[in-house]
Amino acid sequence: MQKMILAFCLWACLLILAGCTPAEPSAPPPSSAPAPSQASEPESEPEEEAAALTPEEIEKANEAFAPVVRFEGNKANATEISCFFTSEYTDVRDLDFVEFLRYCPVQTILKCTELEEYDDVIAAMGAGAPPAGADLAVPVHRFRKEEISALLKKYAGITVDDLKDTSKVMYLEKYDCFYNFSSDFGPGTFQCDKGWKEGDTYRFFSEEYGKELVIEKVGEDYLIRSFTFIADGK
Repeated sequence: MQKMILAFCLWACLLILAGCTPAEPSAPPPSSAPAPSQASEPESEPEEEAAALTPEEIEKANEAFAPVVRFEGNKANATEISCFFTSEYTDVRDLDFVEFLRYCPVQTILKCTELEEYDDVIAAMGAGAPPAGADLAVPVHRFRKEEISALLKKYAGITVDDLKDTSKVMYLEKYDCFYNFSSDFGPGTFQCDKGWKEGDTYRFFSEEYGKELVIEKVGEDYLIRSFTFIADGK
């Protein structure tokens, strides 16, 4: 009997000891946050939605894009900005410099007192040029490089040296001037009928001309970026 009581006590003690033994710690639940190496990149700020320009804004834009300025006596002259509407380009540095200068108002015409320069221009023309000293038989338009760079800087934030190709326009280093011989009048024209603003970018579209003009606001300046043909204004 004593043996049975002793065995029962030992069995009870074993149960008590088993209950006191620390259990293996369970693994923590998986974290819902990604591991550092797999953390997703922070989302970029959403682009600002394009907002349609109001009729009043379109009207003001077209005033700024006017191709001519008129004087008394029904006289007219090409505006500076019209030069940017004489060719198409996806980058303003690719504009057609020949067409840009064709009706550019930033010019002078060589005078009778400037025969030496006139003769130098005629000589640079090569074959088919009128004889030197011909008393300005051919009107020569002179464009000072410094003044053309100022014009480009004003409307596009670039200079002549930033243009991709100026080789098709006569240039005489001696005078630091470009020259052409255009005699008719046909400045570049663009009038938009709708437009959008997206951030600092303005897009103007003309159904009549099928063209889109892109202008970017940089600081306090509004600079031309491109002028391209586009199928529609959407």
